[in-house]
Amino acid sequence: MALLHKLRREKEAAVGGVVPSGTFRTKDGRYVVIGGNGDSVYSRLMAAIGRPDMSAANPTYATNSLRVAAEGAIMEQIEQWAEKHTLEEVMAAMTKARVPAGPILSPAAIMAEPQFQARGMIHSASPPSGGDPVTMPALLPVLSRTPGTTRWAGPELGEHTEEVLRGELGLGDEELANLRAVGAI
Repeated sequence: MALLHKLRREKEAAVGGVVPSGTFRTKDGRYVVIGGNGDSVYSRLMAAIGRPDMSAANPTYATNSLRVAAEGAIMEQIEQWAEKHTLEEVMAAMTKARVPAGPILSPAAIMAEPQFQARGMIHSASPPSGGDPVTMPALLPVLSRTPGTTRWAGPELGEHTEEVLRGELGLGDEELANLRAVGAI
């Protein structure tokens, strides 16, 4: 969208030109992505949220192009419904209705997710100075014949501070000494 010099509106579909599709906040403060792409999926979604009157059987919402025109009203209905249900309830309803949906996971949940673990998408690497390994995303995509590896966990905290302060900000020895004296670096 930025290349077209357009900004998406707050309640605009996540997949441009496909309504409805987007991210919705749930009652428990978590987020879910729901995609009601296609007339039959859209109708099942609207029935699942208690709005069968807004299904594709209604001439106002019969085609995707008509739904694009009514995007704000459709997205608002899904948003209001999602805010009344927990993530688990939303996922159960979408699964039962056969509507594509998925939770947005926190970094901690991603690290603990069995599917990510089984696919080798999470691994550990040691910091350069030793110590406890750091859990981090693996090199993606994970390929069976050439899976890739991470050789190190990245630079130590502050390892490049002086280099950046000198090179990018042009600070000299005296200025760096003053920053050290006050505990800034």
